[in-house]
Amino acid sequence: MKSNNTTPPRWADRFLKWALKFDSYEEVSGDLHEAFLWRASSKGPGYAKWMYTAEVIKSIRFYNIKPIAAMNHYLIMYKSYLKTGWRFLMKNKFYGTLNIMGLALGISFCWLAYLYANDEMSYDKHLDGYERLYRIVMDLNHADVVDHIGGSSNAMSVYFRDNVPEISAVARLKTGFGLIQKEEEVLKESFLYTDKALFDLIDMEFTDGNPGTFDLPSDIIISESMASKLNLSGEAVGSILSLNESGDAEDFIVRAVFKDIPENTSVRSHIMVSYTNYESHTPERRLTTWMDINMNTLIQLQENTGKSEVVRKMNLMQAEKEEDPELNDNVKLGLQPITEIHLDTAYGHYNGIARGGNKTLIKLFAAIGIFCLIISMINYSNFNISLYIARSREVALRKVIGARNNSIFSQLITESFLSSLFAGVFGVLLLVFILPYFSSFVNKSYELSFLLNAEFLVGATIILLGTAFVSGVYPAFVLSRFSIVKSLKGEQKIRSGKWITQTLLGTQFVIATVLIAGMLTLRNQISFLTSFDTKLDYNQVLYIDDFNSDDDRVKAFMNDLEQLPEVSGVASTSGYNGTRIKMEEDEIRVRHLRVDHDLMQLLDIDIVNGRNFDPAISSDATQAILINQALAERLGMANPIGEVVPFDYGDLKNPKIIGVVEDYHFESAKSTVEPLVIYQSPQYQLQNVYIKLSGGTQFNAAKFEAVWKKHFSPFPLNYTFLEDEYIRAYAAEQRMMQLVSIGCFVSIFLAAMGLLGIVGLQLNQKLKEISIRKVLGARPNQLYQLFTQRFLIVIVIGLALGLFVSHQLINEWLSSYPYRVDFGAEIILMTIGIALFIGLSTVLSQVFKAVRANPVRYLKDE
Repeated sequence: MKSNNTTPPRWADRFLKWALKFDSYEEVSGDLHEAFLWRASSKGPGYAKWMYTAEVIKSIRFYNIKPIAAMNHYLIMYKSYLKTGWRFLMKNKFYGTLNIMGLALGISFCWLAYLYANDEMSYDKHLDGYERLYRIVMDLNHADVVDHIGGSSNAMSVYFRDNVPEISAVARLKTGFGLIQKEEEVLKESFLYTDKALFDLIDMEFTDGNPGTFDLPSDIIISESMASKLNLSGEAVGSILSLNESGDAEDFIVRAVFKDIPENTSVRSHIMVSYTNYESHTPERRLTTWMDINMNTLIQLQENTGKSEVVRKMNLMQAEKEEDPELNDNVKLGLQPITEIHLDTAYGHYNGIARGGNKTLIKLFAAIGIFCLIISMINYSNFNISLYIARSREVALRKVIGARNNSIFSQLITESFLSSLFAGVFGVLLLVFILPYFSSFVNKSYELSFLLNAEFLVGATIILLGTAFVSGVYPAFVLSRFSIVKSLKGEQKIRSGKWITQTLLGTQFVIATVLIAGMLTLRNQISFLTSFDTKLDYNQVLYIDDFNSDDDRVKAFMNDLEQLPEVSGVASTSGYNGTRIKMEEDEIRVRHLRVDHDLMQLLDIDIVNGRNFDPAISSDATQAILINQALAERLGMANPIGEVVPFDYGDLKNPKIIGVVEDYHFESAKSTVEPLVIYQSPQYQLQNVYIKLSGGTQFNAAKFEAVWKKHFSPFPLNYTFLEDEYIRAYAAEQRMMQLVSIGCFVSIFLAAMGLLGIVGLQLNQKLKEISIRKVLGARPNQLYQLFTQRFLIVIVIGLALGLFVSHQLINEWLSSYPYRVDFGAEIILMTIGIALFIGLSTVLSQVFKAVRANPVRYLKDE
């Protein structure tokens, strides 16, 4: 026999009582309860509850529904709550405005963080079938180091397309860079060699023309914005565009115009050229060599196909196609989901893949947004308590005439939602004002339309409602339980919540301390990195990179530069590339660089052993290398001069070491110096030119422009000072410092506001005590000490906890840098000084007002 104690669903009972007339409710509910008990005992409570709910709905009839006026009493009640809340805000305009604006600031920062994080994590999720889209990647394991390579070869792409049935589509991606010209309009742009399959993979929408098969070397498609830049809007299809990538211009026919690809797409370009064009001017060796990794491949799997099975087949084919068994043992192919590309920096962003995001920046922004919101909610709660103390008599009178605690609670929560609504309005206005500056800061193009996005609106509304509820619960809970007698006498105090208030105050100072310490540490670390001794002379050195021309033209350009009186030296290099040196019992991962003999002198690179390259010694150009100290140490050679190194790269076979250079940082100081081989053999074309300016001369851009045009017209001259290029390597850290600084200032401002509210709350309860002490002869300094120390203790505890948390978090962050500052006494003392100054100045300002108050005003009724 089942228990008869089971009760019907409460919500259904309440709904019935709310909807029906009183006499109808008594009759209907009695019958339904009897039926429920019978069903519960005979067929079980689950069935009984389901049937009870159904019969409640069926019992609603037009003749027994309450009149609309009777149902509106809740609306009338809440209207009264809102009116009372509005009047109270108008009565306390200064504190009310301060309260709402603080909450608005916290909400707007949290909204910004949500907007940014949501956008960064939305990449490629708008694509149809994105769950089946992947990029081919590779892990190369050598010398106990795993290189993550976000790329593949042309040979791999073609072979997998033709031999893996689980792959439904393949798109090859190769980035080009050159001049695109239509009559007099010339633009320097990047473009993408690709296959027609890409158009469906990334949901491209064509607004004019049709790309057709897109398999002719002269086929090109452009975006709407590119058509506008070329003054071809409405007449682009069929136009002839000249594209000059390496000095020899080619003509292309515009087959179609496509709608600009959304920014939150990893594969995007404004100009796309048929991949057959790339094949037509690329050596056969590069197209057929299995491990010639110089492009990206995007693939789509068949529906209901497992990724792991495709990866297994790809690695089996890798073992079959690659003839070097040792290389096969160290290579593992994989598939990277397209939705992970943007935020995964391990595999890189190049060859058709747009610049990636910064996970650290997202986490930092989210943390600061949440911190600011927490502080503003704490402030809101404490301000409300401070303001509502004055309304204790109102609360008592409501209780005297019959109001229950829950109705008082509802009233105060409603007022919290009203204040949050105002805060939300001001938060939106603040967001509109900040958005352009924020877009510039994160290198995005956020427009006001982003704020109308359905997903953002839902998230922003949840944040706003959650803030209103959480920040209003504590004061509503405390104030709804005021004693009627004490409130009417004006003796009501908040003792039970004192520890909560102090905890909230301490929490604010923990957060503020962490942000202050983080800001100071970031500033010191960036200053340390930018002034780090790289063992290179960057002073007055111009840097021109990305030459896409033959060596003879580059050398002719350099010869003409040397004739300028402003130039004291010119040198050239290839880029820094990577390979391996196989020793008997070791395999060393090395970087290698092609140079000319002038580079060492131009950049003041010290040769600590041996000699530099000598143009008079012909063998130096083919069989000689320089190595750095890091490689000499790895090779274990006490005197490496004259030793043969098994460095086989192109025509350079087993060269001899002629010199050892000092370890210089050819990359930023964010990493240690890697082993380096320097040679002159032309394995790589010259890509970079360094120009040393003569001391005391003024840089004349016009002269350099004239020399450049002589050799590389119509390509525009792009140059930078090497010192600026080095500082640019720390752009991420600079942005982090700016973000933490903004968050720090906002949190300090909000924390000071919160402290102001708490001090005001507690001193308002102590005004009679202060007045009595003054009448009895207490001196102002005694009163300052008495009423400041209790707040000082909480501030110091919050400061100590904040420093402990800072020590853990900051040291973990600093550990990622091989060269770093210490989280030491300087930062700790400065953090303590800033926090104490803000805390004490805020407290003393309120204590000063209380101590200066006239005792007669508070003792006249005693």
